[in-house]
Amino acid sequence: EFDSDSTPIMMAALDNNYEMVKALMDLGMSIPKPHPPTCFCTEECHDKIFGESLDDAKDRLRAYKAYTSPAYILLAFDDPILAIFNVSNELHDCAEMEKEFRSEYEDLADRVSEVAVRLLEYCNDTDEVYLLLKRKTAPDDPMAEQLKAKVFCRFAMAIECKQRKFVVHPNCQQVIRGAWLEGSQAWRTKSAFAKCCHLLGRIFFMPIFAVLFLVSPNLSLVKEWQTPLHKFISFAASYMTFLVILHIQYEMDFRDNTRGPPNTGLEWFIVAYVLGYCLRSLDELLYYEARHFFRQKWNLFDLSMEFCFLSSFVCWAISLADIYLHGNIDLPRDYWKSYDATLIGEIFYSYAFVLAFAKLLYFLSTSSDIGPMQVGLCRQFNCIFCFIIMFVLIMFAFSAGLVQLLHHYSNKTIVIDGRELRSSPMFRSTVPAMLGLFWAIFGYSPPTDVAILPTINKFTVDNSTYTLYNHHIVTEVFGHAMFLIYYVIGIVIMINMLIAIMSDVFQRITESADVEWKFGRSRIWMRHLQPGYVLPPPYNLLPNLRSAIHWLPKLIKCSYNVVVSDLIEKCL
Repeated sequence: EFDSDSTPIMMAALDNNYEMVKALMDLGMSIPKPHPPTCFCTEECHDKIFGESLDDAKDRLRAYKAYTSPAYILLAFDDPILAIFNVSNELHDCAEMEKEFRSEYEDLADRVSEVAVRLLEYCNDTDEVYLLLKRKTAPDDPMAEQLKAKVFCRFAMAIECKQRKFVVHPNCQQVIRGAWLEGSQAWRTKSAFAKCCHLLGRIFFMPIFAVLFLVSPNLSLVKEWQTPLHKFISFAASYMTFLVILHIQYEMDFRDNTRGPPNTGLEWFIVAYVLGYCLRSLDELLYYEARHFFRQKWNLFDLSMEFCFLSSFVCWAISLADIYLHGNIDLPRDYWKSYDATLIGEIFYSYAFVLAFAKLLYFLSTSSDIGPMQVGLCRQFNCIFCFIIMFVLIMFAFSAGLVQLLHHYSNKTIVIDGRELRSSPMFRSTVPAMLGLFWAIFGYSPPTDVAILPTINKFTVDNSTYTLYNHHIVTEVFGHAMFLIYYVIGIVIMINMLIAIMSDVFQRITESADVEWKFGRSRIWMRHLQPGYVLPPPYNLLPNLRSAIHWLPKLIKCSYNVVVSDLIEKCL
């Protein structure tokens, strides 16, 4: 049965009847492109501002089913793979917007993506796959400005549209791997020890290569090191040098009671490296659209690391200025203010240390052994993040209730038989209560924290002293009950639920670990396949320094001419 609004070509497309669709298209019929839920055009979608009926939602889904029919896509578009990528991306957006039909839109997106994979399988040899992956995006395509890929444009678009089956297909992976190695096919046959030795040698030869690249870029060795694989190796070698310098600087910093930045002499090298990484991130951010740049998780990781380093450098400068103005460079640490610039700089620097060494996972993600494990680790982090949001809400609810009930009795002191007893200050406000409930997960918050100490009143009657204990036992019982409920919900139920969710996520990741790893590896390959970025940080500062030296005299001369001309005009 078909809806009354369905046209003959829509019915033929829904039936995937190739001959019928072709005959109707020869008569001039076509299927209009469906309007997504985010469209509010004045022609058809203006009424959606006031709400959308169930019939409208079903009509849209039916129109997408006809529009994404393999028979119609192959006949209606000159570039069916490009059309598939765009409509699949749009279907995923529809699934996020219309939760009621989420499974239908996702199934439809998966089915239309299979058409692109089947078309890829029809390529007979490497040359056909190579031509397909290098085909440029249409200038009027909405993603043309966003991608800006100079090589393998179609493959870059497949990654951007998250067409995993297309990206990890053996035909694509074989061609991209060949471009990645580019004359260094022997690298695949080397052992892990040989690769580490090659990386170690690259560390010592990087300064020489940087000079040769600036002086004589046409040398055969320089051209060889400009290939994608060698750019990746150079980047890894430079980063390993950066980590070694960080570690040596940490081991050489013995100051305890000296305010200001560390003074080992290696800080200038660290500043140069960080500036090089910042320059590379800025270049990529300006070249690509911000939306495309920030969708790469490693870019966000790099920005976080660079922010921590730059913040620590700023704190170093502030501490130097404070020492210059007020002295106290050798003031003992116990007397420093809690917001002293030196202490804040140490905090940022320590977090930058953690992120810097964690960045090693980026280079290990290309390994067939460690890469799938890293994919599983990242997915587990996503699961834990969602769990933390829900758990924080539960902690806040119970901490607010316990503070409301017990804040009158917190931090209370009594003396019984010469012994001083003090109640727990945990529930005096919400923040200490949340911290206490968090550590209660690990057994660091005993039930006595909820105990209420009695009030002792002494009075004298007929020269006799009497002691009256007033214990709010009802409030204490209900406080213990609330604390017990938190234990049951937060620890017994929530923690076991987290374990079950992580097990389920790990099982699903294990089933698709190879696909996810190859997809993530393809992102790294594409980043280094693009031309440019030959010199890794901090050597990438040298071409910019050379350009600055080249343009500085001209800028000075131009400024001098402007100033002189202004003086002449004033004199006249």
